[in-house]
Order: sequence, then structure tokens, then C-alpha cells
Amino acid sequence: MNKYNLIILIFLSACNNTIQNNSTEFQQVDYKIDSLRKFVSSKYKKETDLLNASYFLLANMPFHYTLNGNKTIAYLDIINAFEKNEPFLLKAIDSVKQLGLINNKVIYDALLMEKIFFTNNLESSYNIFNKWHWNKTIPKDVFLNYVLPYNTGNEPFYCYNWRDYFRNLFLKDRDNSFFSLKKEEAAAEIQLWLYQRKKSFKIFPSGLLNLPNLSAITLDKILFGTCNELTIIGASAMRALGIPASIDFTPSYLNVNAGHTWNCIITGPTSFIPFDITTNMLYKHKQPTDILTKVYRKTYQYNVESHFNKRGNCTFVPEYLNTPFIKDVTSLYIETRNITVPLIMPKEQKLHFSYLSVFRLGKWVPVAWGEISGQSCTFNAIGKGGVYLPQYLEFEGITSAQAPILIEKQGKVIYLKPDTTELQTIKLLRKFPLNERKEAFLQKLIGGIFQGSNDSLFNNATTLFEIQHNPGEHFNDIEINNEQTFRYVRYLAPPNGYGNIAEIKFYQNKTDNDTMKLTGRVIGSVGSIDTFTTKMAAFDNNILTFFCSNNDNPTWAGLDLGKNVKNSKIKYLARNDMNSIQAGYDYKLYYWNDKWISLGQLRADKPFLVYRNVPNNALLWLRCLTTGQEERIFTYKDDKQLWW
Repeated sequence: MNKYNLIILIFLSACNNTIQNNSTEFQQVDYKIDSLRKFVSSKYKKETDLLNASYFLLANMPFHYTLNGNKTIAYLDIINAFEKNEPFLLKAIDSVKQLGLINNKVIYDALLMEKIFFTNNLESSYNIFNKWHWNKTIPKDVFLNYVLPYNTGNEPFYCYNWRDYFRNLFLKDRDNSFFSLKKEEAAAEIQLWLYQRKKSFKIFPSGLLNLPNLSAITLDKILFGTCNELTIIGASAMRALGIPASIDFTPSYLNVNAGHTWNCIITGPTSFIPFDITTNMLYKHKQPTDILTKVYRKTYQYNVESHFNKRGNCTFVPEYLNTPFIKDVTSLYIETRNITVPLIMPKEQKLHFSYLSVFRLGKWVPVAWGEISGQSCTFNAIGKGGVYLPQYLEFEGITSAQAPILIEKQGKVIYLKPDTTELQTIKLLRKFPLNERKEAFLQKLIGGIFQGSNDSLFNNATTLFEIQHNPGEHFNDIEINNEQTFRYVRYLAPPNGYGNIAEIKFYQNKTDNDTMKLTGRVIGSVGSIDTFTTKMAAFDNNILTFFCSNNDNPTWAGLDLGKNVKNSKIKYLARNDMNSIQAGYDYKLYYWNDKWISLGQLRADKPFLVYRNVPNNALLWLRCLTTGQEERIFTYKDDKQLWW
């Protein structure tokens, strides 16, 4: 029995819920790899480097595959047909998505690998890499994993000469002096070129477009998708030009309801330069406030320490764990710590694996795993500064393995076991944290003024009210004590304010005890041209849209009332996320004790909620039942919500 068949047997026996494969197909894979090995052994018998690189590719080729079927064919057809008409193309993709087409055909790379493609890829990657004067400083395994491979992951490779495609596009206006650049200089030039090509790329939530695995050349034809599609383009372009590049990802951030995928230039065994081609320079791959949990790197080399190799291909775990071609690089990005967790073990079931999950959009998302030893599990290289839940993931379902764990920034571990014998009263202001960026939106209104005038250019305008304090995240009611009448009314942002106002409402007295909202033609400063943040947004009765100009010379939005009117009241709302407690909205609070347990439903009548009889040391989750999806878990200490 050769080593490929041995790997296959391990794969088939590792997990009871393995996706079964045809043993005849594995024999065909084995036969094709042996045939290619004999071919390169003869072709490169006097060229040791090329021969060893060939052996590396062939040794790791089993289990490299792509998925094919009607779905891929349909998407390819419509992209090729309508790539120059993006609105129509998006509609066509949505129509295809509704058909529910699937790719259920696993096609192993070895079965598609032709000798000519294999050797062309090999020699092309070597030739371009050897043009660089610094190539000797790159470790051999870095070249093998991040320049040499014939694709970046599971995208189709067999009909596309992606190396020539990206290389020719980039080099057509450059001479050989490009190859005299230092590593970072060269990478920065390619990054900027990619950014200019993709700066208008529209990021869609994962699953919305439901794109199949597509080649880098096909993906380069479109300006929409997810970060996954962008990283295939980024890695392919860099590798085509001999720059070692990886695809790195986090399954989910620790404090944000999202995961992310980006690229890296690999410069040494532990050195790298992250980048994202939606930005215009290297080193930008995430928001500074986003906290990493785990980071994994896609490789070509089979990782014997991977979850796949330890447990097999299990249908009930996240898909990223069902591949042997990733490795954990978290400790290269952030300070981490190892934690050993005593587990609550099921009585009638012997389990071998446990998982750490983080909260994301109401669910627990696994980001790390460990092998159980006795009645505990050690999780290595875990990001600090948030809450994790130890869990079991089995075919029968997901169960808790321990109380939630808070790993503080300094590394201290706290178990959040709710104390139902010690209850407290808490005051809640928000369901989602207010970060510095959102706080800045509120501050930008300070110094803004509301004016009235009978001149459309607001010459000699009368100030009705000036904002002197942080307006908060609620409607502000301003009584106007001015007997003058005006045809034109407006909000004028302060210098560097750029608008940042969600709603403006002007009123006149209808009776002694009643007012009437004024209407008119929306007017405003030149420069308010963004589709979603025009001056119209300040008067559209939608509190989640907002007016924000793209210049500051000056910025204003107002109404032409059509006639002179006396203003009696102004209501205004700053640009905000509406995640503070809103009067009239319904909320429900939960705490975690092996599951989410309700502490009751309340309707807010003030900009805060008061909940009584809340267990001490509990992990909490506040949901708005009226509207909105942004929510984060929190603890409560010293009369404050602490967000995780």
C-alpha cells in the first residue's frame, strides 16, 4: 500500500460522518500522480530544483479538488455574456440563484492535470521568481506554497492560463527595471495596480450572490462579490509576478458580527505584509478596532495537524475545518494565550474534540478546536479581549461544554457562570456598542446652526438655533421664539461637519396646542451627490439614512417652503446607528445558562431600560424586537455595559 492510499484510508475512517468517495476514483488519482511523477523524473532528472518542486506538488495533490456542475456552468455563461452590463448581470445572477443549482461533482485536480499544463506552470513560476534579485532570501517552503501552486485554493485551473493573464496585464506598460525593486516596493506597486482595478468593487454579504468557485480570470471580469473572490485575484496576481502571496482569514472577529479574508505577502518564515486590494496601500487589512480570534492561512501543503487530518471531513463542522490545506498563524498576528478548560462531559457519550465559539448575529460560531484529554481540553493560541463559549459539535447537534469564558486583554480567564442567588438591577442604554467613529458623527454637529431667510442664497440669514452640545442619538426638540417669517430654512453644518445629520423637521403652529410639519422643495449645497447620502436623505423620514456631503464648502440642507412661514419648532436627529434605546421600541433581555434564557420583554418609554432580578456575573444579550439586527453580548459591572 503506497502513502496516498494510506492517507485515503485515514480520511475515510477519521469521522463517522465523512462524505464518502468512490475508491475507484482514488485509484485513478493515485495512478495519475504516479504517471506524472515518472514523467517529471525523466524530464527534470538533471534539474534538481524543478524536480523537487514537481515532487512537492505531486505529493500534496491528493484531496486538492474543485466542485463542478450546472451551477458553475450557469454562472460562467452569464458572466461572459453580460460582464459589461453590471445591473443586468446582477439581475441574471439573482435569477440563476433562484433556480437552486448546485455543484455536486467533486473533480480531483490530479484527474484534470495534463503534463503540458503541469510543466508550464512549474517553469513559468520558476522563471518569474528567479528574475527577482532577492529570491534567495525567500525560504524554499514559502516559494513552494505561495508562488508555485497552479491555483490558490479550490478554483478551477485547467482551462485558464492565469499566470500569463495577470503578468501580461501588469507588465505591458513596464520594463525590466520593475524587477530591480525591493520586495515591499514591488508588492506595493502591484497592490496599487490591483486597487485601481478594483476600487469600485462592491462587497456583498456572504451567501447573497452565492457565487461558485470561479477562476481568477473570470472573477477579474466582475466588480462585485465577497472578500473571498478578491483574495483569489490578489494572490493570483502577486504569484503570477513571482511575489509569494497567501490567503489568510479569520472565521469571525471577537467583537464584530463578521469574519474576513485578506491577502499577505510572505517575506520570511514568520514575516509577512497583509493587504486588501480594496485599499490603496499595504498593511491595511482590517479596521483597527476589530479584534482577532484566530487567523488561518491557506496552504498547498497537506497539514497533518489540521482538524481534517485529525477528525476527517465532518458535515456538522464549519467548512473551513474540512480541509487539510490550512494552518494556524494567529500568533504571528497578535498576542495570544493557551487555555485549558475543564469540560462538562456527557455521561453516555465519549467525545474527543471540543470547540471555542464566538457570538455572531445571535449564533455561536466555532473559531478554534482542541482534542479532549481526560475531562479537559487545551485550546492553543487564542486571541484575547473577548468571550468564547466551549462547545461540542457532533452529528446529533451542538451542546455547551462549559460556561462562557472571558479572556481579558491581559490574559486573565473569567468563567461567566450566572449567580441566580445574587440578583441585581441594571440600566441599559444600548444594544450595540458605540465606537469612536460613531461618536465622532455626533460631535460633528456641535457648532451647526439652523437658519431662516427670504433669500435663496441665505444672505443675511437669521440664526434660529445653534447646537452647542453633543446632540446624542435621539430626536432633539427645539422651540423657536422668533416672530419672523421665512420662505427658506436650512441646517448649516459647522466647518469640517460635512452634514452628518439623519433627519430635519421644521414646524409651524397649527393651533395653540398643536403644530404642523412644514413641507417644501429640498435644497442644499453643491457636492451632496452620493447616491445614498444626498440632501434628500435629511427629509425622507428614514432615521437610518443621512445627509453627508463629500465636500465642506459649506455643507447645508434645507427647504424652500414656497411662501413665508413662521417657524415654531425644529426637530433634528444626528447621523447614528439607532442602536441606542429608542422610546416606543420593544426589547427583550437574555442571559446565558447553557442556553439563552429570557429576562422579560419591555417597551421603552425613555432612552434607557431598567431590568430587575438579573443574575450576577451573567453574559447578557439585548434584542430589539421592533427593528434592527446589530446586537452584541455584554456583561454588567460598575453600572456599565461592558461589550464583547
